[in-house]
Amino acid sequence: MEKLKELNGTGMNKIYQYYKDLPGSYTWEQAVDSIEFLNSSNFEGFNDWRLPSLQEMGSIYNKNADEETTPGSKYYLTSCIWECNQYWRYTINSEDGVIAVLHETVPTRIRLVRDK
Repeated sequence: MEKLKELNGTGMNKIYQYYKDLPGSYTWEQAVDSIEFLNSSNFEGFNDWRLPSLQEMGSIYNKNADEETTPGSKYYLTSCIWECNQYWRYTINSEDGVIAVLHETVPTRIRLVRDK
């Protein structure tokens, strides 16, 4: 299994310590269910995995993410809900770091984070 990535950056206050990408693409509901399952299973030895905030994802998005054919797969899901409509979620484009708002039924990538 791939080693957890530890963040050692400086500058912005360090909000999180570890992150891990999950394979595939997930709708909002699938992402929430998957995270609950992984936490109940002590995934990688931890049970406090979560989706990153928009600010966190903006600092750790992967410019070199592998492209998939699933619509929305170049986007990483964040925990942030768009203020104008509760069914739309903020995402980060893995190619350029641009923020996008996608409907919760659009499959996106997941990058889990956890506090140290």
